[in-house]
Amino acid sequence: MLGYAPREMIGQLFLEFVHPDDREATLKEAESIAAGNNTVGFENRWRCRNGSYKWIAWTATRFCEEELLYGVGRDITAHKQAEAALQESQRFVERIANTSPNLLYVYDETEQRNVYSNREIADTLGYTPEEVKKMGSSLLPTIIHPEDLAKFPEYWHQLENAPDGEVGEYEYRVRDKNGCWRWLVSREIVFSRTEEGKIQQRLGAATDITERKIAEQALAEQLKLSVFTADVGIALTQNQTLLATLQYCADAVVRHLDAAFARIWTLNEEENVLEMEASAGIYTGIDGAYTRIPVGEFKIGLIALERKPHITNSVQEDPRLHDKEWASREGMVAFAGYPLIVDNQLLGVIAMFTRQELKESTLVALASVADAIALGIKRKQTEEALARQKQTLRAIIDNAPIWVWMANASGRMLLVNKTFCEDVAIPESRFLAASHYFEVLGLEQSANCMASDAQAWSQDIPYYSEEIFELTEGKYHELDTIKTQVKDDCGNAIGLIGLGLDVTKQKEAQRQLQASEARFRKLAEKEALLNQLASNIRESLDLDTILATTVQQIRDLLQVDRCVFIWYLPDASPPAWDVVHEAKKDDLFSLLGYFRADITGTLPQKIAKLEVYQIDDVATVSDPVEQKFFLELGCKSVLDLPIKSAGGLTGVVGCVSCREVRKWTKEEVELMEAIGDQLGIAISQSELYTQSVHSARIAQEQAAKLEVTLCELQQAQTQLVQAEKMSSLGQMVAGIAHEINNPVSFIFGNLTYTEEYTTNLMKLLQMYRNEYPEPSPALQEEIEVLEMDFLLEGLAENAVFYADGSYSHPGYREEFAEFLSPG
Repeated sequence: MLGYAPREMIGQLFLEFVHPDDREATLKEAESIAAGNNTVGFENRWRCRNGSYKWIAWTATRFCEEELLYGVGRDITAHKQAEAALQESQRFVERIANTSPNLLYVYDETEQRNVYSNREIADTLGYTPEEVKKMGSSLLPTIIHPEDLAKFPEYWHQLENAPDGEVGEYEYRVRDKNGCWRWLVSREIVFSRTEEGKIQQRLGAATDITERKIAEQALAEQLKLSVFTADVGIALTQNQTLLATLQYCADAVVRHLDAAFARIWTLNEEENVLEMEASAGIYTGIDGAYTRIPVGEFKIGLIALERKPHITNSVQEDPRLHDKEWASREGMVAFAGYPLIVDNQLLGVIAMFTRQELKESTLVALASVADAIALGIKRKQTEEALARQKQTLRAIIDNAPIWVWMANASGRMLLVNKTFCEDVAIPESRFLAASHYFEVLGLEQSANCMASDAQAWSQDIPYYSEEIFELTEGKYHELDTIKTQVKDDCGNAIGLIGLGLDVTKQKEAQRQLQASEARFRKLAEKEALLNQLASNIRESLDLDTILATTVQQIRDLLQVDRCVFIWYLPDASPPAWDVVHEAKKDDLFSLLGYFRADITGTLPQKIAKLEVYQIDDVATVSDPVEQKFFLELGCKSVLDLPIKSAGGLTGVVGCVSCREVRKWTKEEVELMEAIGDQLGIAISQSELYTQSVHSARIAQEQAAKLEVTLCELQQAQTQLVQAEKMSSLGQMVAGIAHEINNPVSFIFGNLTYTEEYTTNLMKLLQMYRNEYPEPSPALQEEIEVLEMDFLLEGLAENAVFYADGSYSHPGYREEFAEFLSPG
């Protein structure tokens, strides 16, 4: 065993062979044996012949008769080495367990206690292993939260039925040594089972997730408050009445902030009283003791008076609470009330009671919402005031005995009052639906109105004009109108407002008395219209310029990749498309030129019917020919607007998106239709212009043939110029005659009455003289001073003289007219 021969050991002290560290223990054990005690399993190390040591396990006893110790030794070196390795492994595992940030434990189901736990339990929960061991089977009821402990049986049942090695996970709260609750998440596996297959021991690792849970709760609270703020914000932007909006806000306070009930009051400034507008929670009625609260009374009135929030988490101790018995009965714990103020103006109060303490985050959210509600109340009150003003103004406008209307720059009616609609027997809805008022009134009847509109748009001062309209009785009426621009806060004109007064009767009376003046006025109006038409004719009407400008402006406005103008030629052989103008991105190829119509599928039929062609995604086009055509051109989205000119030509304004699929909005389509209307008018004007240019060219050709009559024409022109001068002189003289004619006509028209009155007066005086031949001295003296007989004789002669003078005036007028006549 040790490698010695017997002779090498006999006679030697046995301690010389024992390891120095074991000699003391060996001597004590030998003394114990010598004292008569037996030993079993005593272990020590013996030196081998090669110098190494082996572990020997001894069983020894004493024989007194022989005074000897008999012992049997068994080599246990291999066992000791294995045991040392095991201990080293255990120490290694222990070090790992103690350095792990998790709580490691082995829980024995039979003993109902932890049979092992690492030192992290002391670092995390503050309990020492001895304290955990001391708790024994009461460990779980002692430290686990009751709500979570009630869930353990279900979890253990799931773990027991799970295959061995499968990890189970659950979260629960544990009370640490300081009495604080901490959140843990445990991951457990079955460590050992009984012979019956029941769980005997569970091996688990628990992680402290308290900070994560706190963060999650804070995030959930923040999310809850964010949803609350957003909910209130949405309610304040809805088109509802103030009462409905405030009720929704009160409901949101109860729903999101767990309030027992919440109420909102608004301030009646005239009576200085807060009036309840909304109530939610356990009290939903707005009629009661607190429906109207004077400012300064009760808790709510004091908040309004002080304009400061009132917050308490101890309602029972709040001196402002009058009914503490009610608060105790209902379990009220906290109260928060905020004044609703905008720009230092008090608008109301919002308040709520809760059955739990209010957190700081809740108060911050409620304060923020209070500001938003205050702004909402201010906005709603302003909107309602504006609505009332608008209603009042509309009633005034509709009941005014004059025409009132408003149109935008394109001629679309924005407002037409009741008087206007009744006089022309056209409802306001038809005016508002038309893109231009001439579509309702007719182009002929609207011509003068459109001309005066143009003049009003061209100047910043009101424009006065006269309009003629055919009313419901079929007669034409004349109106004196005034038109002026309506501008926004930035000074931009947004519309043209017009006022019209029916002056038909006045005008008729004026025409009867001043027929010549009416003719001059008509001539002036005609001249103004001719000047306006001449000005329009002198404007540029080049079609290519119009089309090039249009496609470029549409592309810039809608930000499309390509905009083209195409003529549809259905009578060509074969029918074709002629792309004449385009505006595109520089990296796109040009589409200018001819395309056969049959390669575009059903597009020609739709354009011929003047249908708007709108394709948001070319890939969805059902017609394969049509789809192939657009895909080959690189089109992803297409918007085509057909235009029919007065000359019968069909054009198309096309917008194309090549980079990405584009969904054309309703506003974009309406904008294109409005542009199409304007472009159609421009094309029609250009066609007329082209026809006039053609006619002018023919006239020039004819003029070349008439050069032989140039001298005669020049002489005739001279005569015409002279005649025009004389006509102008005649107009001036006629004007002077008119100015003379007015007072003379007035005098002449009243001479008959003057002569009649004078005759009656003279007759009356003569009757007085006959009745009273002897006047008083004072009266006789006055008759002599005034020379009454001479005065009466002269008055009669003057009347005759004035009559003769006025009768001679018409002769002069006839002479003037004869002098001015072209003959």
